[in-house]
Formats: sequence, structure tokens, C-alpha cells
Amino acid sequence: MKRNLFLVFGEDDNDRRAIAVLISSLAPNAKVESRRRPLVLARNAEKSGKRREMSEEIAALWRNERTKDVLVTAVVHRDCDAVEPAHVAEAQALKQLLLQAGISSSIAVTPAWEIETWWMLFPNALATVRGCWRSVNYGARAVGVIENSKERLKRDLRPVGSKAQKACKDYSEIDSLRVSEEIKKQNLISPTARSRSASFDVFCLEIEAVVAEAAA
Repeated sequence: MKRNLFLVFGEDDNDRRAIAVLISSLAPNAKVESRRRPLVLARNAEKSGKRREMSEEIAALWRNERTKDVLVTAVVHRDCDAVEPAHVAEAQALKQLLLQAGISSSIAVTPAWEIETWWMLFPNALATVRGCWRSVNYGARAVGVIENSKERLKRDLRPVGSKAQKACKDYSEIDSLRVSEEIKKQNLISPTARSRSASFDVFCLEIEAVVAEAAA
């Protein structure tokens, strides 16, 4: 039996820290660390020589943490900026890049459209983060097919009326961490929520698989 260590990398610190909290919710006995460097390159930067440099830097950090008693997993986040099933090809590309750098245990976190799509699954968490926001409820809709989810969520949460809007901050990326903390605190990750976002369900399944591997 090994201990789990998840090293989280991404484009944005707000998202990295939020993903680390989600991992800790799914794997409460694991150690989870959010790493500021290296930044995960945006999709349009992939043709530059920096792509290999990024993956090799992640690999060096990953190897440095490995011991016979610890299963180290590199968790790499990049939004799809496209609807499902775009997350499948996006994850494959990231994992191949990491495998070429020698990383044998990795998880590609590829929310479709973007991480705000996942927050749509948890209206109770959103309501707790900022009480002045309007309640949202996307019902049984598969949220992974919603385009431009960040702008959609911001618009849907905005209260009605100019006075209320002036007194209430719009959703922004900095709120992601608080949303994830409420998801964990309220134990909101459920089969129902997972069924409405294929990219989120894949993320959960892969975390669970790594935990099971360490326990074997």
C-alpha cells in the first residue's frame, strides 16, 4: 500500500487551487499540492519549443517526489474552450506530452467548455459563496454542451436591477476556490452531478482509480 501525492499544474492559480480542493474531496487521505510553476501552456502555444520545456519541468518535479512508498501523480489542467466531447482529445494530447517526458502517472483535467461548467453542477455551493447572486438551476441538462460557460454563469448569477447589480460583485475566476471549498464542505459531489458533465465524471473516475492503485 502506498500513499498518494497529487501535484497540480495549470494555466491559472485560481483554477489550480480549486482543482486541488476537489481532489482532496475525492481523496481525503491523499496529499495534494498546487504548484505555480511551470504554467501549463495555452493551446495556441503548443507549436513553440516551450511545450517540451514545460513537460520536462513537470517531469523533473514529479520524479523528485517519487519514493517506493508514494504514488506521485501529475495533475495537469487546461480548459477545452469547446463543448464535449472535446475533453477526450484534449486529455489525450496532454497525457501524451507528459508520457513522452517520462511521467507514468498523470491525470489531464480538461473541463468542457471550461471549469465554470463544473460549477454549474453545484448551485448550492454557488449560493453559499455569495448570497446576493441569483439562484441558478440547470436541471438535468448536460452542462458540457454549454458554450462560453464562464460568461453564461456570470450572466445567470447577476441579480436583477441596476441597484442590486452595483451592490453585488459579478462572478470572477477568483471565486473558483471558494466554490470548490463549498463543494467539499457540503459534500456535493454525487452520481447525479457527475452524470451531467462527462469531463467532470472522467476527472472523478481518474482520481478514484489512482487512489485504488495506491491501495492495492
